Amino acid sequence: MGVDEAVNGRHADDSLAHSNLDNLYTLWRLFGASDCAVAANAGGKIWHSHSWPHRVWCEAPSVQALAALRALPVADARLLQLPHWGAGIDAANALAQQQLVSYGVEDYVRSIQAYVNSLPVTPILIGHSMGALISQLVAARTNVEALVLISSAPPAGVNGWSWSVMRAFGRNLFLFPLWKKVTQIGIDNVRYGIANTETNSVQEELARDATYESGRASFEIGMPFLFRRPPTKVNTQAINCPVLMLGGTEDRITPIGIQRKTAELYQGRARLIELPGVCHWTVGGNALPLVKQHILKWLKQQGIELPVQSAA
Repeated sequence: MGVDEAVNGRHADDSLAHSNLDNLYTLWRLFGASDCAVAANAGGKIWHSHSWPHRVWCEAPSVQALAALRALPVADARLLQLPHWGAGIDAANALAQQQLVSYGVEDYVRSIQAYVNSLPVTPILIGHSMGALISQLVAARTNVEALVLISSAPPAGVNGWSWSVMRAFGRNLFLFPLWKKVTQIGIDNVRYGIANTETNSVQEELARDATYESGRASFEIGMPFLFRRPPTKVNTQAINCPVLMLGGTEDRITPIGIQRKTAELYQGRARLIELPGVCHWTVGGNALPLVKQHILKWLKQQGIELPVQSAA
């Protein structure tokens, strides 16, 4: 069980080839479009972001991931994927779907934790959506320099249900037993709940690249109260690093209320920045420049300054 490399040696931008950053690793595990993971080595520190766009359903890591990485001061980019996700998971491949559905939140956490522990320095974790939840679970188990949570899925103890969330998930709510199924989305889900403030072209691209997600993982996130020991329970007291949270006020699948309640779990140790007019697609589209600005500014305030590539 581990993180498998999908693309090697692909540069996010040739103009960054001479940056003084040593490495950049990316783990795009979209939670429906929801997770990305990035790690960059800068001056002895590693910036590791798990989960950009949302994996629960979206499979567009190659083009969109690299486009997002161009906004960051990095030298080398590698796209990685978690076990049993990505190529081959389609309607005609029942075996691939079954392998995917066998994986739950704990399996994802262990994969990311093993990867983080293999890094030569302490990482900064940056996660989006389900990736933000996984990043918290990892940070509670291993040393982390800083934690950035973007549009986080709810940990156990935070009510993740509302009418907008149910509508965003759509027909997936009627799959039974969900923990033995795969979930998927269509253009209506994207337009309503994931990229509702984005352009039609962005929405159509996300829907076109949509793939499957493990129903088991979705069930564990959505129904933590059914577990004696919820796999999504975050021990926030074990997270001893600075924590930044960002959430869009127009997010319908991980609404801003979830971000506020999650921030409260940190008892004043997490800073929440609310992004007016921004939907769940906080790691792409119109919101990306603002999100990048907030992250880099906050890292600098923590004494972690990534070198910015000067314009040619």
